[in-house]
Amino acid sequence: MSIVLAVKCSPRANGNSDILVDEAAAGAREAGHKVEVLSLRDLEYSGCLNCGGCVTSGKCHVPDDMADIFESIDRSEHMIFGSPIFFMDVTWKAKAMIDRCQVYWARKFVLKTGSGRATPGGNLAAILVGATKFTTLFDAPKLVLGSWAVTLDMKLQLALTLRGIDEKGAILKHPDALARAREIGLTISSPGG
Repeated sequence: MSIVLAVKCSPRANGNSDILVDEAAAGAREAGHKVEVLSLRDLEYSGCLNCGGCVTSGKCHVPDDMADIFESIDRSEHMIFGSPIFFMDVTWKAKAMIDRCQVYWARKFVLKTGSGRATPGGNLAAILVGATKFTTLFDAPKLVLGSWAVTLDMKLQLALTLRGIDEKGAILKHPDALARAREIGLTISSPGG
């Protein structure tokens, strides 16, 4: 049994991306995984301050709730990441969290000690929901999440990307998307994710 970290990035409780992450988490539990859920809106932290502490020590020196997030990332093997798209990218709390993962980058690429995660490898399944129907809607998040996955020693899967979904709860009118989210959880540990 592996640990799956489910990260909800929406500032809106029970919004569309939250609902999809909950479905994926349910699938992961059904597949026998232990699931830990983090709602970023409930945590207080800043973005990276570029203080340079992690480059010399391999530890983040900013005292806030990111310490708990780092612990969750460290012990997870796989991750389900769900975010709405605001102005063509993930939410600010999601991006701030990713930027704070500079500590993993420093360990891996500067200090050459590895990312520090207990179980390197694993899948990072992204669930992204946007209101617009722009064809480029997921281009920026794909680059951001791809870089983050490399830093965490994970394999990125843009597992579910949905355009034209905005109103709170609108995703409930899309049972196929809910089923696809559950399948993400059920297959999170497979090599192809």
